[in-house]
Amino acid sequence: RGGAAEGLAARYPGRLKDRIRLPHPASPHLIHKAVCALQAGMLVAVPTDTVYGLCAAADNAQGVARLFEVKGRSKCKAIAVCLASVDEIGTFGDTAGLPAGLLEALLPGPMTILLKRMPSAPVCEALTAGLDTLALRVPGADVNAMWKRPSGEGQSFCRALAASGGPLALTSANPTKQSSSLSTEEFRGLWQEVAYVFDGGLLGQEDDRQGSTIVDLTSVASHGVFHLVRAGAGLEVVQQVMKAFHLIQRDPSGSEDGVVGD
Repeated sequence: RGGAAEGLAARYPGRLKDRIRLPHPASPHLIHKAVCALQAGMLVAVPTDTVYGLCAAADNAQGVARLFEVKGRSKCKAIAVCLASVDEIGTFGDTAGLPAGLLEALLPGPMTILLKRMPSAPVCEALTAGLDTLALRVPGADVNAMWKRPSGEGQSFCRALAASGGPLALTSANPTKQSSSLSTEEFRGLWQEVAYVFDGGLLGQEDDRQGSTIVDLTSVASHGVFHLVRAGAGLEVVQQVMKAFHLIQRDPSGSEDGVVGD
């Protein structure tokens, strides 16, 4: 009985600003709530195919600024853009000269690709950190997807959100330099900073907190090479796909300052 009373007190405090934002299920029936919050410049927390993420509307300057603030992220470090489908990538990044089928072989999945930014890409300038590239994500199915396609494939909550509300600025749901989150409870300290927390269950095991693998494709068309910016989830798939397309990995060199990351 005491626990129930505490739950009621959290949901209905004396002052509205003191209300604890308890998680909601990552259900398609609640997508509209998230869209409204994002359009108002607020943030939402979502499950992904790797770890939990924080997101803002990618074209909303207020929301993107808030995302940098809550994350504690340097404005010199870019934030990835989550899209609803692979078909949208050409609107945001320059895909000219990429081998046919390369993007479809990599995505959807736990990979982030870097491409030269299209001048008309509908994103807030701040999330690019002044770079001429964009980091693009098309996540695979959520680990514990609550609804599935007719084929039986699990859905992605953040892709469904992007399909309804437009591209998302997406980063991991943890303060900078802290561990990524596999459950909503692990980033409880951020609940008050977002409009909604959408719970997709436990996303992995304690020893597997990898974010997406980040692969730079900006030199594929001109030189047939790619650069592995960060090894993470999906690394084996990236290596297999690049080998199948006869692309060569560039040796790592120089600083990666400014490149998107968690």
